[in-house]
Amino acid sequence: MAPTIVRNACIFTSTKDADDVVAGCLVFQDDGLIQYVGPEEGLESHCQAIMPASGSGVTEIDVDNRIVTPGFIDSHVHMLHFGLSLGKLDVMSCKTLEQIRDKIRRFGRSHPSEPRVLCKGWIQASAAGQALASMLDDLDPRPIYVEALDLHSIWRSTVA
Repeated sequence: MAPTIVRNACIFTSTKDADDVVAGCLVFQDDGLIQYVGPEEGLESHCQAIMPASGSGVTEIDVDNRIVTPGFIDSHVHMLHFGLSLGKLDVMSCKTLEQIRDKIRRFGRSHPSEPRVLCKGWIQASAAGQALASMLDDLDPRPIYVEALDLHSIWRSTVA
């Protein structure tokens, strides 16, 4: 089994006893077991036993200083939802139902080619604790989806 080396990374280790929870290099085997996490300078001394003598078969990945989170499992998938939400209309700053409606209406007018109106950041109190489809129905003929800030609720128009 030849190892894979992940270099030039910002690896979040979440090791509670470590002085630094960010490392620059990671090595894992074909079976997925992590063999080393630490600075690139320490790689060779720590990994002599698993490195092929010729260096052949070793896969190296340069992640260009991107974040790597080995072993981090987001079973609640908020991380995925956050990534997907980056292209949605953010209504978090809206304090009233009318502000939400106005922002959605303006977004719909300025994005006529979108198949639906996707929003994020809704704080239930800003709509007086109500989330009725009828409050969205007259804003745009397309489906309107409004995700709650905590990602645990969705408010949608009737057509949605």
